[in-house]
Amino acid sequence: MRSLKMVDNLRYMLAMELMHGAQATDMRGDVALGKVTGPVKAAFRQVIPYLSEDRNLSRDIADAYGCIKDGRLLRALEEADA
Repeated sequence: MRSLKMVDNLRYMLAMELMHGAQATDMRGDVALGKVTGPVKAAFRQVIPYLSEDRNLSRDIADAYGCIKDGRLLRALEEADA
């Protein structure tokens, strides 16, 4: 049970890192993403929009966690890497 909880916590951490990474590449503007990272970011942005103004991030974190847990980002990665 402890291992399952650790994996679940890692999903939350990954969700927040993805939010930061996607925001950073959007703000930078001139970042060329790769064959896999571009489609994965696009799939992520379908769930979590660009943060253009202050908002409560609790919902974004939960939605990002959800797209990791349900495998949407993994499917996007596998399709891009095929």
